[in-house]
Amino acid sequence: HDYHLLMLPSFLSRKLEGAAIGLFLHVPFPSSECFRILAHRDEILKSMLCADHVGFHLYEYARHFITCCKRMLGLESAAMQGGVMGISNNGRTVSITCSHVGLDKETILNRLADSQVQQLAHRFSPLGGGDSGSRFRPGRGF
Repeated sequence: HDYHLLMLPSFLSRKLEGAAIGLFLHVPFPSSECFRILAHRDEILKSMLCADHVGFHLYEYARHFITCCKRMLGLESAAMQGGVMGISNNGRTVSITCSHVGLDKETILNRLADSQVQQLAHRFSPLGGGDSGSRFRPGRGF
């Protein structure tokens, strides 16, 4: 997910009463010093807290979110079982986790060396007779 989906948990919770909602942010969450300048900061935080689970890539991003909830909404956080953080809001606890998701470089390089992938790369390469508007260069990216 990205910033444009931060209001989605609020919309989903209104339309799908009782649904389990998870939000994983694949981008950094800004510090409270940066986040506080947004005009709709409270609405964004409240929407994110409509999810049952909010995940971040790094602890630093989760800490920024927790700090924003404390400074802007007056909410407290607490450690929960299993190393998960929780924020209590409106009689429910939202779990906050960190998942260091990454790519395995060797797997990608092996896949790029595959003959079928090479054929597709050649087909879509402007030098290989594919779409001349393509900017993809195998092994070099875009």
